[in-house]
Amino acid sequence: MIRAPALRGRPGSSSGAAASGASLLDPETLTRIGGLELVARHVVQGFLTGLHRSSRRGFSTEFEQFRPYTQGDDLKHVDWKIFARTDRYFVKEYEADRNLETCLLLDTSGSMGFQGGGVGKFRFAAMLAVSLAYLLLRQRDRVGLCLMGDRGPAAIPMGCRPGQLTRIVSLLEGVRPQGNANLGRELEALLRRQRRAGLVVVISDLYDTPEALGNGLALLRQAGHEVLVFHLLDAQEVEFPFHGPLEFVDMETGESRAVDASQAREDYRYQLKRFLESTEDLCAARGASYLRLDTAASLVVPLTVFLAARAAGQRVAIPWR
Repeated sequence: MIRAPALRGRPGSSSGAAASGASLLDPETLTRIGGLELVARHVVQGFLTGLHRSSRRGFSTEFEQFRPYTQGDDLKHVDWKIFARTDRYFVKEYEADRNLETCLLLDTSGSMGFQGGGVGKFRFAAMLAVSLAYLLLRQRDRVGLCLMGDRGPAAIPMGCRPGQLTRIVSLLEGVRPQGNANLGRELEALLRRQRRAGLVVVISDLYDTPEALGNGLALLRQAGHEVLVFHLLDAQEVEFPFHGPLEFVDMETGESRAVDASQAREDYRYQLKRFLESTEDLCAARGASYLRLDTAASLVVPLTVFLAARAAGQRVAIPWR
């Protein structure tokens, strides 16, 4: 277990080497820049100005083995001599490759469409996902994207070829959060798509039963995957700053309920505190790293945590309280 003391305190606060780029990563400012690809380039370039260039590369110089070609592999790593002899495609795999595969799982359920003030949860999640993808592709790492929701299968296969970022952006730009997401089912489905053990990054508000989330995380860990969970919440979901009689509508089911917000606030905050603590404990018990973020937070912290997880190759303990 790797402990990251530089990340102590409230996620979103500037600390460590990346502090100098924090102002560039404010979510509300980023939404005015333009499309997701432009945002990602701005985020990553600003973030990296405060970091020393990593000595790790997507492909090391020490050859390890050949493996069959899969969709998304860079053609420059195909061994054409083997192809000429066997009429089959094989990719040269190097020692560093075995720890450089990341799948981004993004929640697209209706609750991710909530926007209490500034940046909506899904927009924040999309900016984070594309920024992570751009960061990985700069290092020539393989990255894929899977959307979690009831809209049917939607995924970008693992790859690092030119155009991979554009494919990810094109998919996300057309998504509108809706319906339900069964996290346990989606995590199980990932195992059938991603055979090689790697890093799985879950970006979600985690509104599902603890059993479903716990079972899915356990299966990923048993298959050898490292798991990093970014738990997104809007400030209004945490603070519940509502007053008087109001009607609240479930964004996933459409059900509504009349509530006196002033009277319900204390119980709501208590139940939320229990939910957050139990979710964090569940992730820890299943061997997954966990970080809670609000949609007003700078992207400095999640990017820093992600790099720590990639470099360590093991679970990162992230203090929250």
